[in-house]
Amino acid sequence: FNVIGPMPALAAGNSVVVVDTATRQKVAEVAVGEEPADVAFSPDGRRAFVSNRRSDSVSVIEVATRRIERSLAVGDEPHGVLTNRSGSLLFVLNTASENVSVIATETWAELRRLPASRSPWSLAMTTDGQRIAVTNSLARAGRFRSAPISEMTVLDAEKGTVVGRSA
Repeated sequence: FNVIGPMPALAAGNSVVVVDTATRQKVAEVAVGEEPADVAFSPDGRRAFVSNRRSDSVSVIEVATRRIERSLAVGDEPHGVLTNRSGSLLFVLNTASENVSVIATETWAELRRLPASRSPWSLAMTTDGQRIAVTNSLARAGRFRSAPISEMTVLDAEKGTVVGRSA
């Protein structure tokens, strides 16, 4: 079983590595866009999606061949990346532009950009696969001498829409 993942030392080298998890040995290195930040796999395991912060793109890797299938232009400084359970939608967090690109994986077209809170950073799916939580790296300033406000944007995983925010 092989895993593709970015490593801090490789972000500057613009690549991800393939590791044999049984032996913990590197078996390959795949060149991607500039400063890879996050990796997600399609539900069937055939593709890996790598967000590239400096090139404002997502590299789509065919796992079996370890080759770049395509590069998708997304918003400013993409970080978190995740597919929904069906694999029909790819969600990409654009940290600098504070939005989420929703991409149809059948056509590779960006369907929409959803607003997110300050500096969206990571994505997590609920156990039932219905919702995706968007976390942030920075909180919003609160009133003087009060705690900052941390928000979480909640997305509908199948519709690719915002369903709420929670503080």
